Amino acid sequence: MITIKYQDQKFKKKIIVKDTTVPTFNETNEVSFEEGTENYDYNKEISATDLTTVEIQYDTSSLDTKTPGEYKIKAIATDTSGNKTEKEITVHVTKKPEPKKEEQTASNQTVSYHGGGKVVCIDAGHQARGNSSLEPNGPGSSTMKAKVTTGATGCVTGKTESRINLEVALKLQQALQNQGYTVIMCRTSQDVDISNAQRAEIANSNNVSAFIRLHCDSSTSSSATGTLTLAPSTSNPYCANIASESQTLSKAIVNNICNVTGSRNRGVSIVDNMTGLNWSKVPVTIVEMGFLSNPQEDQLLASDDYQNKIVQGIVNGIGAYLN
Repeated sequence: MITIKYQDQKFKKKIIVKDTTVPTFNETNEVSFEEGTENYDYNKEISATDLTTVEIQYDTSSLDTKTPGEYKIKAIATDTSGNKTEKEITVHVTKKPEPKKEEQTASNQTVSYHGGGKVVCIDAGHQARGNSSLEPNGPGSSTMKAKVTTGATGCVTGKTESRINLEVALKLQQALQNQGYTVIMCRTSQDVDISNAQRAEIANSNNVSAFIRLHCDSSTSSSATGTLTLAPSTSNPYCANIASESQTLSKAIVNNICNVTGSRNRGVSIVDNMTGLNWSKVPVTIVEMGFLSNPQEDQLLASDDYQNKIVQGIVNGIGAYLN
């Protein structure tokens, strides 16, 4: 209510300020998970922003999680003022891989593959000190993002993501070399300053058969658990030509990691806003090995035993993909 004074007369006027701004979705248009997956957490990949709190609901009436195929679902974002916006999401329900009984033993779950000199690049995500200078999100992109960040920190152990990523990367390097692969490392220490685009260029310049980018996840919910991989979509404006192979690589790795570790399989997330993916010219995957925000997974990720299991899963996945 405001008061207006005019020629010694006062008038009162009630003014109502109404929020008419609708929520804005992020760029993710596709998600992928295996058949039989129930209660998939779409909010892991899909988000929306607004001036107020946003709630996203999903119309999955056309989705059959038990039958592999491509489906369309509807995401509906509503803010606290009741403003709504909708977005169509493509869901890829993938077929579960058949277990290769002749190649896997129950005792150690080791698959017998030989690298045959094929080249793999490993990027231990993040570094000890971040670099907030900006670089394009993709070749020729006007969207700028920080070159590299320090990553998350374990909620119980206090161990940094960059350190865990490096520990797993060094173990993976040795395991792959033992099987005859040639391995290119983006970094072998914490004291480096290498941007996400530069890391992709290292893999590109060596024309590697697979580019493995190691990361740990984090969530505002301490109950979030599991392993997932990320790959670009086939409509990615920068690297669509490697999207299909990257998705195949991502599926092989997440499935094999979960087979060995017993971790919850969160599937493959299809994203087009990751600098390390967008600059890649070779098949690439981001491996989110587990949640540092979950007390149990934080302690597992910090342990040598669990790291070795992750490494075995990645080695199996690379072998399955390349062979």
